[in-house]
Amino acid sequence: MKQTPPSPANPLLSLGRSLLPRSPARSLLPQSPVHSRLSRRSLLKGIAHRAPPLALGMALGGMVTPRALGVASAYAQSTTQEDGPAWRVRESDLQMGNRQSPVHVIEFASLTCPHCASFHKDVLPTIKEKYIDTNKIAYAFRSFPLDRVALQAEVLVACADPKVRLTFYELLLAQQGIWVVDPNVNLPRMAQLVNLTTEDLEACFADQALLDGIIRERQEGVNVFKVASTPSIYVNGALAKATVAGVSDAIDDALA
Repeated sequence: MKQTPPSPANPLLSLGRSLLPRSPARSLLPQSPVHSRLSRRSLLKGIAHRAPPLALGMALGGMVTPRALGVASAYAQSTTQEDGPAWRVRESDLQMGNRQSPVHVIEFASLTCPHCASFHKDVLPTIKEKYIDTNKIAYAFRSFPLDRVALQAEVLVACADPKVRLTFYELLLAQQGIWVVDPNVNLPRMAQLVNLTTEDLEACFADQALLDGIIRERQEGVNVFKVASTPSIYVNGALAKATVAGVSDAIDDALA
């Protein structure tokens, strides 16, 4: 499910910059380091009742168009379908590349993780050019939210139309340094870019099955892959160093 990482020429990226404030706002994120062992209760606490403030933040003007509801539930159902071993790219994954390839790469990332944003900027474009655009591998993005704000952002991605979901995911990472400083204001602004209305957000944040699906994916990362930090990159189930050389070497070995 993918294109090249967003570039300044990408109209969605340009629009994202125009919507977000230039001056940094007060950070609402925890100032202490977040850990990979955040509990499900800790991640979900308060999320189901965040729709009203998020919806209030959506009242920013008339540039959004109405969408049919139900995308969230469709996504939640897709995340419950098991279609192969965990190390293989699944039909329900946010993905790109060739699922028929014998080499499957799984990336666990958090949308509030600066190292994940750097990986998408400095490493993934090379991997995409060498292996994904040439159909040599399958590549999937799986959720590993490190905090409640990351979980909120994952909900927005899940609620976006499937045609723009991957581009929106990459945009959130590319613009992370801007929206993350005041997510209660800026995440709803980002949601405008994919035509999510106030009603859409209320439905998405009230959808417990959707939230559970994201948490289940994270928990599989902990239990099956032993994810301890983000980004974590697995090539056919084996952890690779999250650098161009590290990922390339692991893919070359798997292709040999």
